[in-house]
Amino acid sequence: MTTQPQIEEEVDQGVCQRHYEAAQAYENLNMPEEARAEYAAIPPESPNYAASQGELVGLLQAQGYRQEASELGLSILKSGIFCHTLLLNTSLALHLNHRFEEAFTLLFENLKLLDFGNDVYSIATAAARTGNWEYASKGFLYYLRHDEQPNPWFFLDTDVEPWFDHLLDNLPFFEEAENLAHPRIRQRWLTLPAPKHPIRVDTLLAEQLPREFQAWLKLHLASGHLEWDYHAPADLRARYLSFQQHRFRLGQWRLECLVAKAEALLQEWQLPWAAEHAMKGNFYAARFHTIYALTQNPHRFHEFEQKLRPLGMGWLFDDIQRATQEDPQILKKLEDIWLRREMRAEPPCADLLDEITGWHPRIQETGMFLIQRGHTLEGLGKDDEAMRCWLTLIKRWPSDPSGFHSAARLMAKHKKWNYADQIISRLPAGCQDILPVEELRKKIADRNMSQTAVIIKEPFYGQRNLGGALRRDNKPLKWLPNHKETTT
Repeated sequence: MTTQPQIEEEVDQGVCQRHYEAAQAYENLNMPEEARAEYAAIPPESPNYAASQGELVGLLQAQGYRQEASELGLSILKSGIFCHTLLLNTSLALHLNHRFEEAFTLLFENLKLLDFGNDVYSIATAAARTGNWEYASKGFLYYLRHDEQPNPWFFLDTDVEPWFDHLLDNLPFFEEAENLAHPRIRQRWLTLPAPKHPIRVDTLLAEQLPREFQAWLKLHLASGHLEWDYHAPADLRARYLSFQQHRFRLGQWRLECLVAKAEALLQEWQLPWAAEHAMKGNFYAARFHTIYALTQNPHRFHEFEQKLRPLGMGWLFDDIQRATQEDPQILKKLEDIWLRREMRAEPPCADLLDEITGWHPRIQETGMFLIQRGHTLEGLGKDDEAMRCWLTLIKRWPSDPSGFHSAARLMAKHKKWNYADQIISRLPAGCQDILPVEELRKKIADRNMSQTAVIIKEPFYGQRNLGGALRRDNKPLKWLPNHKETTT
């Protein structure tokens, strides 16, 4: 008596699943009416109902029925039926229907239900259209920094334009400047070549195109975007491609202006930040700010030296002077090696060791060289030679924690806990707020080095907390008047 309803329910679920899969197959075949019929066949009692309605909303707005899609999505959400796809597609339908405030409000009220990593672009575009610059900046900058495969479509997106215009007209906040100056943006996006073939565009951009182009843009149902019809006349296709490349280059130029503006803003604050850290005895942070600034602006050497040498940083300026006398480009070379390592694009360690071993002997006496050589030797598994580098670095730079930290970490790696304790206890007092130091000290105390402690978790490029190495709530620094602290 109790098994028959269960069997019927299982059969119904199977039928509903087949309807759902058939609808998606029809979408991929660009058969919208058939897809809609399959979605409509799924009853509200089905576990697939919410997802099917979300897909149906997306299908309707892709076909151009934006008003119908918007109202359908909102009515289903108000009835208490919810799923991720339904939320995003309803917001998109509202957005494409120029109901920007409603689109942003819908996402904003459900932020906890969204995946910031995957849905960040949707949040950013909705925020940009409504002037919510904090969320627009967070979203677009996260996308620019973390997207592994840059898409040229970004520079054609009409939703990005308001954000570009806002930042170009207003001095970026420090958080925005730090993210815009991230090396990944310059390396991935500003070197991206213009597309050589027509690419898909969104319907908002299509509305702004000349009618002669609009007639040859065909709906790609699965993505909801429009793609160029290759049956179009060759001369028209050439003009369309020229328009597309012009818009791409314009967007890329805007981003390049923002990156340059952000880098210039950070450069202005490297010396004040270095001086404040040096006065507190944190020569680790002061060194990073100094080298970053002088790598980009070597003509400021005497300005930095005059300010920082009296604060106890003569050892660094002696090394920089010694190295640059033999090779004026040495700081750029060191930066390149460091970025290659941090960006996971470093050549084999053996090749890198050969490269730096060929440098002038006077350069090889500097602490900057010892740091590169020590890390490279560790990468090759030559820990004994690396330890000699770290002990030499301690003697050469006794005020900088890098040698102490690396030597203690290497001792702990080989479970020589007493030696690790002795070395870490000699760490300069002004460097106690460095998070990797605290992390290492705890691992040594716990006698647990299952995970290797690191110095910097991502490339340093002038940011105030050294890419996460300093506490964000420890603010010995000065702010511009319009700085606005936001959570990350």
